[in-house]
Amino acid sequence: MATYKLTTKYIKDLREGDIPFSDYPRPHMVRESYTCLNGRWEFGISKAKEEPILESEIILPYPPESQLSGLEIKIEKDDYMHYRRTVKGYTHGEGERVILHFGAIDQEAYVYVNDVLIGERLGGYIPFEFDITDYISGDEFVIRVAVRDALDKKYPYGKQTDKRHGMWYTPVSGIWQTVWLENVPGEHICKLKYTQIAGGVHLSVIGGANHKKIIIDGCEELEFDGEGI
Repeated sequence: MATYKLTTKYIKDLREGDIPFSDYPRPHMVRESYTCLNGRWEFGISKAKEEPILESEIILPYPPESQLSGLEIKIEKDDYMHYRRTVKGYTHGEGERVILHFGAIDQEAYVYVNDVLIGERLGGYIPFEFDITDYISGDEFVIRVAVRDALDKKYPYGKQTDKRHGMWYTPVSGIWQTVWLENVPGEHICKLKYTQIAGGVHLSVIGGANHKKIIIDGCEELEFDGEGI
């Protein structure tokens, strides 16, 4: 029986040097220092967290199972996927912090900067970040991520299965959302949270100075202390 692959126009549009999904991934907190790290990363697979020789390339943020990643391979439950990217010419000002963001990694991730483990993450859907300022020096550094996707039922994993059939889909493993860097002041806003309440909205502003000012539609100004209004 013949089999056919479902493709999209995007696989034809992807060219050497293109950066997929390069728009700012968090439009309500845009900063000019945004640097997108999507695109080509070194890639390899092993049965351990230790980095193997990386003989392949992968295009982020596409999972290795996809055609758009350039690999279209099967990932076994005991495989570790290894991603490596050398960042060159990156600078930040005195007193600024450098934040490394991941939109999502499925499912068990270990993040290294210059071969130092800076953090771990379990789960596959929630964005997370690390302050890497103290792990870099100069304008060049190496980011490495080791990932294992065991389809562990302790964590949400959607409609994935290792053997797709019926309504079950091919797995989406590893880094599958945008990776990016930004520079922030030492004291900065980390997160905004909006909660609908009767007659209005409750806004939580996490981080930054204690006294805050919000300008609405370029005209109305609201000032408050703390994290909520």
